[in-house]
Amino acid sequence: TLAVEAQAAAINAELLARRQENVLLLLALLEDEPVGINDFYVRYHTVQLLTVLLQSCAFKLQDAILSSRGVVRLMDMLAEREIIRNEALVLLVALTHSNEEVQKIAAFEGAFDRVFHIIKEEGGADGGVVVQDCLELLNNLLRANEANQRLFREMGYISQLVQLLSSSTSANVQGASLEQGLRSLNGHLGEDSGFPISQQKASILLCALETVMLLVAHMPEARSAEATVKPQDQQSSSQANTGALLQQGMLEALLPLCLKEG
Repeated sequence: TLAVEAQAAAINAELLARRQENVLLLLALLEDEPVGINDFYVRYHTVQLLTVLLQSCAFKLQDAILSSRGVVRLMDMLAEREIIRNEALVLLVALTHSNEEVQKIAAFEGAFDRVFHIIKEEGGADGGVVVQDCLELLNNLLRANEANQRLFREMGYISQLVQLLSSSTSANVQGASLEQGLRSLNGHLGEDSGFPISQQKASILLCALETVMLLVAHMPEARSAEATVKPQDQQSSSQANTGALLQQGMLEALLPLCLKEG
């Protein structure tokens, strides 16, 4: 039965991830030759296998990745062929969901630059699920992470976020309210509803709006004993982000999405 097969798969994943050297061997396959194997199928299936292991043995896989240059190797996969890149993106989204150390390493290894490069390649707000994955990765990196937010702000990426939202407010989008976008996302609007935003575009815009909210919202209490961000520093970070957003024209980009025409 499916339940038995799922249980067997979970046991096999646990046995594989139990020995850290097994995970390190998989990560080594992603290296350039002569250490790794520069083969499309090897890299593709290796990234897929790592994703499955993360679902079954998250802590063991994260420990193995952090003990090596695993995050750097996975970031390099974002420059690979489209299929491998997309699989690596899904893995990074899951990997950065709750691990602050992975978030910091990814950010300082150029994650912001690569994310916006992919978004541009995939058509921006008019792109598909890959753009949504990019924004989910971006949100994971920024969520309650003052160091990453400062890097994002000081390296000028706020202007690219503003540009993404501004590009969505073309003539066929203006006049759409956020409520309609939510209805579209929930599937209440059909193809013949006359609403100009598809469900996919609504999802992308809502992810981008979440990015804005993460930048301006007051961060929660420190998530770990090692975190040393003081409340006043959190407030100053939020204020600095808000100032940068306004300076780059975020308000002008948001108004057409929020207000009905006329």
